[in-house]
Amino acid sequence: MKNIDILKEQLKQHKSSFNELSTKLVEVDPKGSFILWSSYFEGLGTRSSDIDIYHVIEGKKERRSAETVKINNMILDIEKIEIENLLETIERLGKFSLTNELDPFISMAKLKILYRLKKSVVINRSKTVEEAIKSIDLELLKRAITHTCYLEYYSEYQDAVNFFKDNRYKEAYYLATSALYKALGVYCGEHGKPQTKQKWYYKVFEDLVGNDHKLVNKYWASQSIENLNQISQKVEEILQLSQVIILRKVD
Repeated sequence: MKNIDILKEQLKQHKSSFNELSTKLVEVDPKGSFILWSSYFEGLGTRSSDIDIYHVIEGKKERRSAETVKINNMILDIEKIEIENLLETIERLGKFSLTNELDPFISMAKLKILYRLKKSVVINRSKTVEEAIKSIDLELLKRAITHTCYLEYYSEYQDAVNFFKDNRYKEAYYLATSALYKALGVYCGEHGKPQTKQKWYYKVFEDLVGNDHKLVNKYWASQSIENLNQISQKVEEILQLSQVIILRKVD
């Protein structure tokens, strides 16, 4: 099913329509382009999922004040994006490679917008936005998202190791479990399913390996401690498990 059809179905569930939403958005800015994104596009939607809207502004500077649009029982927030910032992010992304570190200017939040722009439904698409979408290298973008996730993982992994060496096992345990979760995000990216929102790491990981996989059982077994005497052993177990996932040694 095409994304626009998925979006129409989601709106229908809220007794709204794509035409109603389009009309409302054009009223907000007749010349602006609007990027529509739903978690349903990647099979991750739930009943509580809303529709994310990005308003791409061209040729004028505006304060990034919040906007909303209301259709029937839905109130949707609109995030403003200036086209100059969008084009700058795309240009900087183009310089990224595994041997050329990602520009610190490009945060995961900015990568998320590019990823959604590439795979979204666009209303009132301008020529500039059309060219911007075409210029985004999706495979490069996926690698950049995965790399950013890995850097977040590695930072917490190293902090956990350092606390462990200092015998500060409670702090090490907290950081190790957080690093383990981020390792799931890296695995997703390495297997073609990069995630820009951490809340989906586990769901997508389980979808990839299967909910009965031995690694899934090990993941959940690592999440609890019966008594604090086990904590140092548990930290080592979690860190080793995260490395197994990072190195893609999943049978």
